[in-house]
Amino acid sequence: MAERSNAAVLKTVDGLNRPGVRIPPSPPDNASIMNELFPLLIGLLFLFLLIIREFRKLSCPKCRKISGQKIVKKNYINALKEMQLRRCKKCGYEYEIEKSTHQEGFGDGGGGGE
Repeated sequence: MAERSNAAVLKTVDGLNRPGVRIPPSPPDNASIMNELFPLLIGLLFLFLLIIREFRKLSCPKCRKISGQKIVKKNYINALKEMQLRRCKKCGYEYEIEKSTHQEGFGDGGGGGE
């Protein structure tokens, strides 16, 4: 009877027979994820607050409705600002807001360089 070698019996010799218990990789470090996401979250919060501030400027001071105002009258203060008299369609309250105007172009609008 031939003698069996111990090397062939060991499970460590060939990589096919592995133990049934596997150790999963360690989870990602939460501190490094927060260091990457924190500036993004702060930027999004700042942008959200700016949008809310702009909407509050345009809302009715009495009923706080954002949409549904009618511009009754415009008075131009200078080339860059105008004063608008608005009326809320919900409560009928009239109020004034100062708004920036944007110039579309320069000159007579003909374009070209001649």
